[in-house]
Amino acid sequence: EHRREAGPELYSWESRELTVRLHTRSLGSLGGPLGDNEKAPRSGKEFDEAIRQRREQVKTAVAALCDSIAERPPLVLVELEGPDKFPKPRTDPKFAIRLGCADAGAVSQFIRPPDLEAEEDDAEFRAEAAWGDGLRQLGMRFIPEHTLGDAIPKNLNQLAFWLVKRRVDGPTQKAQFTPVAVLSRPGQDCIMGRTADMTAWVPYPELLRSLTGLGGVS
Repeated sequence: EHRREAGPELYSWESRELTVRLHTRSLGSLGGPLGDNEKAPRSGKEFDEAIRQRREQVKTAVAALCDSIAERPPLVLVELEGPDKFPKPRTDPKFAIRLGCADAGAVSQFIRPPDLEAEEDDAEFRAEAAWGDGLRQLGMRFIPEHTLGDAIPKNLNQLAFWLVKRRVDGPTQKAQFTPVAVLSRPGQDCIMGRTADMTAWVPYPELLRSLTGLGGVS
């Protein structure tokens, strides 16, 4: 009963507490392999240039979507084939797409399309997980209510430390080693975070967008 629009380019739901708008566009060539169709980009400058080009194309596409709908979507869900569909080294466009979305001011979450040839496919489970991860990237809070009463203070701040680590032989060909702190404050709408280089706590989506470019191409 909450549905207001049902496609093909806009799906929307409204309730008293929440409005959800899902704008859909074809990924097209943005989801194709990096480099030309005949060979993969060579490691080094050629690979960096292939990422830069796709990154700019994605940024332009997301910016055009923002202009057409007169708002900036905070989360981009990308339906992209898995790594096995990009067997040639350095052709998987996932990292470049993530960079382009960050340049356009959005966090991104990827989901692999259903396997129409498989007898059993976990597409429904993966879609649900992608939505959950996407909402988490927006800094939404999913903190269960405890049953310990006064044993835990009501105004307790929760602080966690994480390490973002990327190997040099990974798909980006760039190493990364970044400590991250994450803070949850009572009554605050968004999870906060920061790295050692930041001078203040920032909303979690802003932290993620800054991490996207670390260790990548300029």
